Amino acid sequence: MKCILIIVLTLLGINAFAGDLIITGTGELVVNGAVGLHICGQDFLHIEHVYLDTPAWKAGVRKGDLLLSVDGISVEGLTLSEITSKIRGENGTKVTVEVESAATHQRKTVELIRTAIHIRANS
Repeated sequence: MKCILIIVLTLLGINAFAGDLIITGTGELVVNGAVGLHICGQDFLHIEHVYLDTPAWKAGVRKGDLLLSVDGISVEGLTLSEITSKIRGENGTKVTVEVESAATHQRKTVELIRTAIHIRANS
């Protein structure tokens, strides 16, 4: 199973833009244009981790949820790179994602505002 950490794509060399990733003197990663998701899988993607206090976390997206669509486009059949390029963007811009809750199996659509995500070594 392939995995991509959406907010640290520069480390993997996928859909990265100059300035997306900053490593501070304390070892904290700061990633611009992200929502705070770590996804894995094929077809419908499992959300492996949601970073605390990020747009995704604040919207109620949780570990185990399934990512179904981005901006109304199904993720089925898309590569992780294609999905990532749809989720990532400029700080302050909106992205809409549809997820299916692992707990309730209900679908919900949430609007997320892309922002700089701060990841501490122990996140």
